[in-house]
Amino acid sequence: MSEHMTSTLDLEAGADTVDLETVDTENVDESSAEKISPLAAVAAVAACEESSVREPYVGMEFESEDDAKYFYGEYARREGFSMRLDRCHRSDVDNRITSRRLSCNKQGFNMRGKNENKPLKKPRVSIREGCEAMLWVKENKSGKWVVTKFIKEHNHPLIGSAGASPSYRLMEAKDRKIHQLTKELERRDQQCQQYRRLLLSLLETVDDQAEFFSGKVEHIVKNVKQLENEVQKPLDSLAFQPGC
Repeated sequence: MSEHMTSTLDLEAGADTVDLETVDTENVDESSAEKISPLAAVAAVAACEESSVREPYVGMEFESEDDAKYFYGEYARREGFSMRLDRCHRSDVDNRITSRRLSCNKQGFNMRGKNENKPLKKPRVSIREGCEAMLWVKENKSGKWVVTKFIKEHNHPLIGSAGASPSYRLMEAKDRKIHQLTKELERRDQQCQQYRRLLLSLLETVDDQAEFFSGKVEHIVKNVKQLENEVQKPLDSLAFQPGC
């Protein structure tokens, strides 16, 4: 199950729907408790869970690496920092990524090499401050991506979501759009693979049917020739009788 959270949830039962944004979860007293329908009760509980800011924890599972990156990116946005795609481990068999570390963008320090032969340039201001906040996810045997390590604390002030700069908000909006497009491409690719399998199955069926009918036709042609020979034999014998 995906770890992504949505802002609303519609619970359908026949023609009735319940919108979490319309459920008042703070002003429910005992006298009105009996009037709340089961759907509204479920919606109220879900709304309470939605109101709390979720954060990663060790053992948390995701369907894919992209889901983990998206979740931590959204968590970073809410907390007021930017996510950095950090180091990863790859499989020795097929070079596939099997684990990934997601870090704060202020992780580590800039390592500048010294080369006396190059002219001196004005150094750029580094945003890295050695922050150790990070999330490490690893793919397990079932294909799920599991959080194996989580460090929450930062060594620098965080930007509140309300006070984030326009460029920061624009970057987050682009990341969300990229994630949506990536998921859509994955869905289209899965559809193409299904169509390809169906087409191959159809072609195999056509080949089998063609071979079957080809054998039937050959059998019919053989029977017709045999019947023609049997009919021709009496005619040939009559043609060679004396006096004819």
